[in-house]
Amino acid sequence: MRVADNIDMYYQDCDAIIKASGRQMYDSCNLDEYSLYIIEDGKVINGCSWYKEDQLTELPIQDRLKALDMVDEFDNWRIHRNG
Repeated sequence: MRVADNIDMYYQDCDAIIKASGRQMYDSCNLDEYSLYIIEDGKVINGCSWYKEDQLTELPIQDRLKALDMVDEFDNWRIHRNG
């Protein structure tokens, strides 16, 4: 996904992977809000929520296996960092 550059959010104008929707994470009715993994230089650098669907653009050919590897690497780093 590509995050829009004209929004009032901490992360903007960047690539991201959708982690989950509001409904998936908290069983909320916010179907058009998403939690994201933020990507910089080919690596996940952080997680951030809640982006609306109209603030995101699907990138043309996404390598889903590479995206899953980036998320796994980030999650493993967080686990080791937090002990």
